Amino acid sequence: MWKMFIPFLCAMVLAGCARPPADACQLLAIAMEEGDFAEAWYIEAGQVLVRCGIPNAAEVAAGKACAARRFNDNRVECK
Repeated sequence: MWKMFIPFLCAMVLAGCARPPADACQLLAIAMEEGDFAEAWYIEAGQVLVRCGIPNAAEVAAGKACAARRFNDNRVECK
């Protein structure tokens, strides 16, 4: 299922939608909370969630991205 959702999400971001559908926003927020993804995924997801109107989505995404980077390189320090 995730393999079908990610291209849809990328197409939405590239299309420059002003506000994604609420169901997509909710699904993306849950995925960001529960999943383990690459650093770039968290950054892109945070940008989309900001468009959804979710408060401090960018800060949460930056923290998750740093944790993902730290997973691959333990010299990275996150706040």
